[in-house]
Amino acid sequence: MKKIQYFGYCLAIISVLSIGLTGCGGGGSDGEVVSSSTALVFPSDSVMAEPTLVNAQKVRDVVVGGTLDALPLLNSVNNSSKVNLELLSRSVSKKIIEYTKDINIDTYSLNEVINEQIDCNTSGTMDISSSFDITGGTITITFNECNDGDDLILNGIMQESVSDYDIAAGNFKTVAITFTTDLTVTDLSQTLIAKIVQGSYINMNILTFDIYGVPQTYKLSMTIQATDGIEIVGVENVVFYYDETNVPDMEMYQTAGKIYIDNLAKYVEYDTTYSMSVTPFIFLNGVLTTGEARYNMADGGKMKIVIVDGIVTTWVDADGDGTYELTDQP
Repeated sequence: MKKIQYFGYCLAIISVLSIGLTGCGGGGSDGEVVSSSTALVFPSDSVMAEPTLVNAQKVRDVVVGGTLDALPLLNSVNNSSKVNLELLSRSVSKKIIEYTKDINIDTYSLNEVINEQIDCNTSGTMDISSSFDITGGTITITFNECNDGDDLILNGIMQESVSDYDIAAGNFKTVAITFTTDLTVTDLSQTLIAKIVQGSYINMNILTFDIYGVPQTYKLSMTIQATDGIEIVGVENVVFYYDETNVPDMEMYQTAGKIYIDNLAKYVEYDTTYSMSVTPFIFLNGVLTTGEARYNMADGGKMKIVIVDGIVTTWVDADGDGTYELTDQP
């Protein structure tokens, strides 16, 4: 059993890094597809993970993570340091779109071309190149040893395309983020925390804004790989929905996609016959308290991750007969 702590996107520009779940609409048989011209290629010999408790626990570590006291982009489950992709993509998406609103819409006019270098809050710089009009536009951000006040240093290039401008919110509703180079994240001791692999991408569709034009409910679709220098993790064609109507509380759920383990050698697929919208992951004041997600494994096996009162347990139905006979519940 493990207590799970969630630290949200309030981590300044590095929160420009995160992945998520939640929204509205059932268990994911809606044929949602993620697309990108620079989609990553996963190993052709990767296989579906065998229905063992060990494999299920590895999936659990990627999906829900552990306590993130000091390193917002890592899991510390089982004393290991795995990149937490859920946090990674969610942070990136939310912060980038807020940044776009602040820099390219509020500070500049919609029709202004921007090509300049700005200082990060603590040290380093960001090169900004962008052009927008009411129909949308693009922004390219190059991080140069950028420390934005969170003791984390960013290097690399991200490109964002936006469209579907919401006049009332003063923001765009559709955002596509692509990592055009590897983006590395280190701490002040120059220790690698995470590297997001070139070609990874996150698409964000904002369903509603709050009164300040900040995303309130939204869908994230992504394919992404990242490494902490020891292990590579990845997700492919995953779709997550978020509801932050009652911030700091939040709900999120998954509807599609593959979760990779063992350096991309194995994967599980989200069980689209199960509607996680009925049992979303619920965060109360930032703490993951309840929820359930289910995934398909090899040979008809299934697994589920269940959180009750902040405690996560992993279950496996090895033969797919509907009985989850393996568990790490005491």
